[in-house]
Amino acid sequence: METHYKTRLNLVFLVFLFLYIGIAFFARWNIIQSPIIQDRYNIYVAPHLKSSPLEILLSKHHRQIQIYKNAFSNILYQKFGVNEITFRAFSTIVSLLTILFIFIFTQKRIGRLEALVAALLFGVSYYSFLTIKNPYYGSFYMFGSFLSFYYLFKGLEENKIMHWCLFGGFSFLNFTNVLLGGMTLPVLFLVAIIYFFRKWKLIKFSISELKSRALCFLLFFGISTLAGLCLYHLRGLNLLGAFWDIAVTHEVDPKVNADNLVMEKSFHSGLLRLLYTVFVTFNFEHGDGSNSIIGIPEGPWIYFVFFLLGVWRLFHSHREVFWDFTAIFLMPILISGVILRISEARFLAFIHPFYLITVAIGFIYCFKYLVKLLSSEPIREGVILSLAFLLFVWGTHPKPLWGYSVYDELFETKNVREFRDYFRAHLKENDIIFNITDTTELRAEIGDALNLISYNFYLKEFKENHRLELLPLKTGRVGIWLILMTPLTNDNLVPFYFPGTYSPRLIEHVKNAYLYYGEIDIPKNIDILEDFQFTTPFWSFMKGFIFHSKSKFKEANVYYQAATQYGYNLERIYYNLGAINLNRLNIALSYFEKAIETIETPTLTKDINEVKSWQTYGSNKRGLPDIVNKLPQFRHIYVEKNGVKYKKWFVEDKIKAYPNYFSEFYINAVVILRTLYLKTGNPIYLKKIKMTLKKGAQLTNTPFLVMMYEVANTYDGTFLTENPNFKNLNEIKVPIISLLGINEMYPPIKMN
Repeated sequence: METHYKTRLNLVFLVFLFLYIGIAFFARWNIIQSPIIQDRYNIYVAPHLKSSPLEILLSKHHRQIQIYKNAFSNILYQKFGVNEITFRAFSTIVSLLTILFIFIFTQKRIGRLEALVAALLFGVSYYSFLTIKNPYYGSFYMFGSFLSFYYLFKGLEENKIMHWCLFGGFSFLNFTNVLLGGMTLPVLFLVAIIYFFRKWKLIKFSISELKSRALCFLLFFGISTLAGLCLYHLRGLNLLGAFWDIAVTHEVDPKVNADNLVMEKSFHSGLLRLLYTVFVTFNFEHGDGSNSIIGIPEGPWIYFVFFLLGVWRLFHSHREVFWDFTAIFLMPILISGVILRISEARFLAFIHPFYLITVAIGFIYCFKYLVKLLSSEPIREGVILSLAFLLFVWGTHPKPLWGYSVYDELFETKNVREFRDYFRAHLKENDIIFNITDTTELRAEIGDALNLISYNFYLKEFKENHRLELLPLKTGRVGIWLILMTPLTNDNLVPFYFPGTYSPRLIEHVKNAYLYYGEIDIPKNIDILEDFQFTTPFWSFMKGFIFHSKSKFKEANVYYQAATQYGYNLERIYYNLGAINLNRLNIALSYFEKAIETIETPTLTKDINEVKSWQTYGSNKRGLPDIVNKLPQFRHIYVEKNGVKYKKWFVEDKIKAYPNYFSEFYINAVVILRTLYLKTGNPIYLKKIKMTLKKGAQLTNTPFLVMMYEVANTYDGTFLTENPNFKNLNEIKVPIISLLGINEMYPPIKMN
């Protein structure tokens, strides 16, 4: 009878074990196949794609280089190529292993029901999902920290050399994979101190046994920490000095993580925010650092109530685990919130598995009392585990996690990839895809079509034959495809890049992306006066630009001149007109001077409250975000013209961000003036050269212009012939300026 009873209990346990593990696998299988976001590819894949694993392990430190994930992934890329699965394989494997060790630890130290529910909670953890969708430090951070604790616990309990080696190994890996792993080191040290204090007080072990354990801990903890510091030093980061700067002087070395480390001005508000986000909202935040909560509003508080019950239960029934978990919960809060004044919950993500274990303990403790009147233990366990499944897989999430739709809603598992597959089946030879362009931006108040920079990974195969720039060169019936992030809903306004008769229809819609298609007729050899497709403000410039790039200067001039009549982005039009008129020096000079006058005209606004701004950062030589080379804050206002509003950036900010780009305006003008001076000897040109150099040096502060201005003020006109830095007219190649990064976003086209 007893054997049959145990068999029924084991059967219930196994059924729910497979159910819980099944939903964890199902969720990850859906997420691992979601499209790769372009900027994630640019940051996590492209900079390291040609590097060997050893080169990655010893690469210069950067916050985006997770050396073990990058090294492992690169091996997969070499064998299987870059795809959704190889991109996320490391984070997925690590996430599944974390579930396994959560189950093992909790089953041994607490109980098997608690272990099963803890595994379920991590299996459906929204934060764990995010670390797979956008594979960054969080996945290995939780895994490495948990296993460091797990093998420290095993080492202290059993004192086996294998466990101590694994403790030191995982502590080293966690610390060196990402700098935030260092946050676990004082926590592990405190856990060990608590252990020795309790054992010494309870006299459970002899003094010699405690000394043996203490020696092993100090040895492996010390070696792993010193090895980690040495590896960071080899990678160009003095970690001890950086920590001193943060803790004492409150100055952050840009190499550390400066754009994420935000020092809170208010100690109390920062600490409260940290406690709230770590213990209440962390598992439910939609995105890294977002305040948007997924699921039902009560979801975070349901978890928190069970967490408090779990803490109470640990204190009364598992005192040793209670003290260890207390150290894990409070020590990082003390370091981050009190000492460093940093209130970002994601920096303490390693707490999350321990938090979920405690939630599971509280849930089981609560429902064991609620079902204690049921007739048998197998039924009681079945009811408890069924309620856990319904509550945590369905009740607290937006939709049941056993359905496909929830993954598309939360993680956009369908997107541009589906459009790529549609193009492969339906794209015709004469078709154009608007989004594929390197020379302009399609962001606008209507539709918001992002250009190739956002889709390159999936759309690059169509670039050669179907990019936007080829449209004016097509003839006959041309099909045009367009991917928008918001649908076309305004019948009176259409995006600024629509040709004259383009009127597309919606073909397909996936999460936050809409595919449109329409056709236009383009006749051969049409005169601009009869061109009803390409004489909008945008296409007048673009058609001129395309003719210009093919050295058809006469045709380019016609469309550039038409573009000047609209008055948008004049500095680019005048610059390009100067470039195509270098055989007529005075005309070229007049255009370059007009371009200079345009960029020197300050941006005016009547109301300072209308000014909006955003901060962006530069990149280093490997294309990784670089806080050292950060760009100045970009400001913009909305301007109304002909009854339509459009966005206008402050040209002053663009000049500060890209001084070398704008210095070309002055350099080209000076080269022409020098040529004219050497031909005529007219002192007016010499005066203009000095004035142009002065304005260029003051506005752009570029070293070349500053140096040439100083030279011009020191010598007389002979500096023009004697100075080797001055190029002759036939030596310069004036690059064509495209519409990428324009100062004025074109307004929508108002329909008649």
